[in-house]
Formats: sequence, structure tokens, C-alpha cells
Amino acid sequence: KGASNIFGQSYTDRTKDEWGWIHIDKIEQVDGADLSGNMRFIQPDDGNAADQSVLEVTLDKPILPGETAVFNLKWRARMPKTIARAGYSKDFYLFCHWFPQLGVFEQNLGGQWGWNCHQFFRTTEFYADFGVYDVRITADSKFVMGASGCLVNEKHHPDGTTTRHYHVEDVIDFAWSIYPRFT
Repeated sequence: KGASNIFGQSYTDRTKDEWGWIHIDKIEQVDGADLSGNMRFIQPDDGNAADQSVLEVTLDKPILPGETAVFNLKWRARMPKTIARAGYSKDFYLFCHWFPQLGVFEQNLGGQWGWNCHQFFRTTEFYADFGVYDVRITADSKFVMGASGCLVNEKHHPDGTTTRHYHVEDVIDFAWSIYPRFT
């Protein structure tokens, strides 16, 4: 609290366009239920009503033990000007924490089940569950790309773009970066 920088980089002199964000446009359960009207921001850590880093979505019906549910999200994101470990600078892009991440429903040390999902604070780390990521990214072919996991294949397109397919298992985030002069 009260600090004016993150990892030695000032954030007090940034313009509105230099900040990043993620916005959920729509969330649907695969069975067809549109849950978009059930979204609301919560502030489980400090009650700051202006904080929009945790989005709660109330389900139409509970997911019972042993059941699974699949959801489709339509979302948009804007990467920030590079700060700490993510963002853009000229023709360099580092995508880390660039997609909506789920809170983790788990048992705490006292044996109680609940959500481990916290607001973003600049002096803390993100917490997420391990997952499997199978990602296809299309970008201008001038970029050299690096990403979490293994490159499965790449396809060059006539429009000057390349789609790269990456796969990784048991990681807590999928990060990727592009820059035309990577070696």
C-alpha cells in the first residue's frame, strides 16, 4: 500500500491506454444456460467496491460431487504496456495472466472446503490450479514465438500469418511471447 512502483517500474505516470484489462462478455454452460446475468464482482479480501479483479458467477444449479460442467466464455483482453512480467513494448509482447483464470475450490488446512480466489494486489502472486493447456495462436509470421509447453505444429497461411499449436500439462498458467528478433 502506498508504493508507486512494481518491481522498480513506476505505474503512477501511465495513461489509461497503457493499462491492461480482461472483460467477460458472456458465459454459458454447455447445456445452453446463459449465466451472463449471474455475474458480479466481489471483493473477498478487502471489501473495496471499486475492485473488479474477482468475478463471481452464480450457477443455475449446483455441480454435485463427482459431476463435471463445461462452460464457454466470450472474453476480450487488453495487454498493458510492459510492467513487471507482462505486456508490450514496441514489437515485443509477453502474455502472462492474459486470460480469465478460475478460482480453486479446495480444502483448507482446517479441513473446510471453499474457494481460494483472491483480489489482485500488486505485492502478491496469483494462485491457480494446475491444468492442461492446448492452445493455438495465430500471429504475423514475422514474429518468433515462445510459449509454455511443447510446439506441436505450425501452419503458415497465405495472408502472412502463422498458427502455432502448443500443448502443456500440469502447469498453473499458459504464457507466451513474440518478438521478431528472438534467437
